[in-house]
This record gives sequence, C-alpha cells and structure tokens, in this order.
Amino acid sequence: MKVLDRAIDICLKPGSTFLEIEREKAGFTALYRDYLLWLAGLPALVKLAVALAGKGALSVRPLPVKLSGALLDYVCALAGVYVLALAVNGLAPYFGGERDEDRALRLCAYALTPSFIAGATSTLPGLAWSSVLGLYAIMLVVIGLPRLMRCDEKRALAYGAASAVAMAAIMLATSFLTARVLP
Repeated sequence: MKVLDRAIDICLKPGSTFLEIEREKAGFTALYRDYLLWLAGLPALVKLAVALAGKGALSVRPLPVKLSGALLDYVCALAGVYVLALAVNGLAPYFGGERDEDRALRLCAYALTPSFIAGATSTLPGLAWSSVLGLYAIMLVVIGLPRLMRCDEKRALAYGAASAVAMAAIMLATSFLTARVLP
C-alpha cells in the first residue's frame, strides 16, 4: 500500500511529496526493494498479460520469447532509472546543483512514476494514447531538482531539459537493445 500511496502523492501533489522525499534517507537497496521493483514491473507485467491473452503484436510469439521479453523490459527499466540518476548527478555542477548520488536516485525513481504507470496503461488495447502521460515525468524532474539536487529554481528548467535528453537517450538505447536481442 505504501507504493500506491507514494505513487499517487508524487503524481497529485509533487511539491509536498518531494519535501518528504528530501527528508528521507532511503538508500539504494531500500528504494529498489520498497518502490522500484514493484513499480517498474507494472509495464512488463501488463505487456506480458496482454501478449498471453492473445492481443497485440506480441501475441504470435512463443511463450519463452514473451517471458524473456517481459523480463528484459523489467531489467532495462530498473537499470535505466539508475543510469538516469548517474546522468542527473553528473549534470548537477553544470546547473549550480550539488552532486549526491542518493538524492539523484530518489529524484529519478519517484519522478519516473508516471512513466511506469503510462507504460502499463499504454500497452492495453485502446489506451495507447496514455503513453503521453509519461511526459509528466519530465515536469516532476523539474519540480524535484531544486529540492533534491539543490540547484537554483531559475536553472531547474534547463537542468530538467538536459535530464530529459538523457532520459530520451536511455530510452532509445534500451529500445534498441530489446529490439536487437529479441526476434
């Protein structure tokens, strides 16, 4: 229930939620165990369920390919959050922020919540349009940057834009990886 509460809070009241996140001391293991492992699994599970139900482009693939595709999507999502956190942390000095890998990981993990939700819903037939909601993650990064990475609010938009470019590069790389690995 804590995952659901945090996901709702970060989407509906990001300002006050980032205040809470700023005060937390969740390390890498706790953040992944208590939040990311659950949330990042949503898109892969829904995609697998749709494929097993015989809907969509993946329905014609054999079961082992469907399972390995879902697992690869899941692993790429988990790794992508960490790589994005490294990029956000590395960009901090260029935008007057403070480098802190733990805070960067918390920012990325929670800010990407709408992307995971959109990834799950956009797989469902008739809800492909909901993938647009994942763009809200970029706004959440911009909102969270001054709090967690301690950058000036005037530079948060530029920092967020640079982070969005990193996010897009990571998504492109994982898409290329999954397309090359799976038939």
